[in-house]
Amino acid sequence: ALADRMKFQPGSKILAWADFLVANRGWIATVEVTRTQAEGNHLIEEETATRIAESDKLVVATYLGGPISVLPPKPAEATDAPTQTTQTTRKP
Repeated sequence: ALADRMKFQPGSKILAWADFLVANRGWIATVEVTRTQAEGNHLIEEETATRIAESDKLVVATYLGGPISVLPPKPAEATDAPTQTTQTTRKP
């Protein structure tokens, strides 16, 4: 629905992020993330993720007020120690 807003318009000027956001606040929303979330080391809270998914605005992740890329969550690291739910016993 916002594709027509995502292309260069002749005569457009490059603005600082704060000025751009103010000029486009009607169709852009922001969500503040932590550095560890941006690095993919911690998940974004479920409530925030739901709000983003349901938003009719373009949602931009910000860190300390500035835009930032958010990497996908990193997979949980496997451990060598078996857990109770995965431990099995075999009979010879």
